[in-house]
Formats: sequence, structure tokens, C-alpha cells
Amino acid sequence: MAVTINGAFAHPHHHSLAILDYNIENKQLELSFKILSEDYKKLAKSHKVEEHIAKHLKISLDTHELNANFQGQEVTFQYTWLYFTYNAEISALENNSEITIYNSVLLNINENQFNTVKLNMLDQHFSHNFSSAEKKHTFIMQ
Repeated sequence: MAVTINGAFAHPHHHSLAILDYNIENKQLELSFKILSEDYKKLAKSHKVEEHIAKHLKISLDTHELNANFQGQEVTFQYTWLYFTYNAEISALENNSEITIYNSVLLNINENQFNTVKLNMLDQHFSHNFSSAEKKHTFIMQ
């Protein structure tokens, strides 16, 4: 029995990881965003990468959208990390406050793209997967 592996049957998956941590001293959300370096290069051909991330990863506290401030990046062979901060007053993070994330990063570039967001707010931890079927999710602080 002969088995042939052909690229036509492969279904590569593309995944990004966004880790959002609240820095209580600086009153900022700090975003560490990891994508495959292959996807970074593909994106860089047609977009300014940090602008694409800021445009396609939106964060709102209750109804107030936060502005992304690009801090820098690290490029390795396999992954590229991009770093952003968002000013966020702790008073906005009370019980029942809503944190809404819209994440469509790379969805228009990779057919099999999905994006994971991990949110660490004070003593609460959330995680959600985003895809072309679901680009927006709201977390409620307890």
C-alpha cells in the first residue's frame, strides 16, 4: 500500500495569540501579540503591521474604545511578537463592567485563521477564540 502526501490535501492552520495583562501601576492594558513569522511577512508586504493589528484588534471598556500605542516588536524565525499598551483607568474595571474585544487580525489574509485572546484583569482570567464566524466577544467583570 502506497501513501502519498500532497500539499493539495493539507489544511494549514494559522493562529495568533493575544495576551492582555492589566498593569495596575501604569494603569494600562499591556498587549503581547504573537503571530507566525510567515504570516507577519505576508502581512508586511501589503500593510504596516502595527497599524493592521491596531485596526483589527479593538478593545472597549464598557462603551469607551481604547487607543493602541505601539511599543515594539521581536522577530524570531518561527514567531513575531508585537507589543502595545492601552491606557485604562482601574475605576472602569468595576463589577459588571464590560470588556469588548473585536479581533479580525489576519482573517482577510488566511482562510484558516483563528485568534486566541487571553485576558488577565486584576484577579480574573478570561480566554476566547475568534474566527471569521465570531469576531467580537464581551467579557463581564465579576
